[in-house]
Amino acid sequence: MLARCRVLAYHKRYGDRIAIGEGMITMEELHLNWNRWIRLTHRWLSIAFTAVIIVNGVAVALHKYTNRLGLSAVFVLALEFFTGLYLFALPYAAKWRSGRARNENG
Repeated sequence: MLARCRVLAYHKRYGDRIAIGEGMITMEELHLNWNRWIRLTHRWLSIAFTAVIIVNGVAVALHKYTNRLGLSAVFVLALEFFTGLYLFALPYAAKWRSGRARNENG
């Protein structure tokens, strides 16, 4: 049943509303939910990055540092970079969209 609800979300649009399960949500609510998940992912990635850096410091102090351990920090940092870039661009994209909508209406 859940798979059928997801298919409805992509194929049955009613104006600016999408049918998901029993209820209806707006596209804006769906967009805000996406932004919420990106923010949450970014926060958890920052916690993971801090933990990996602490582990790196302990490994260096114990003379057990490996390149794989160092690259794990780079991998988490790269993911955090892309989520941060998205979050950085959000206000500019919102301003651009509101200006474009104003030009179309006015």
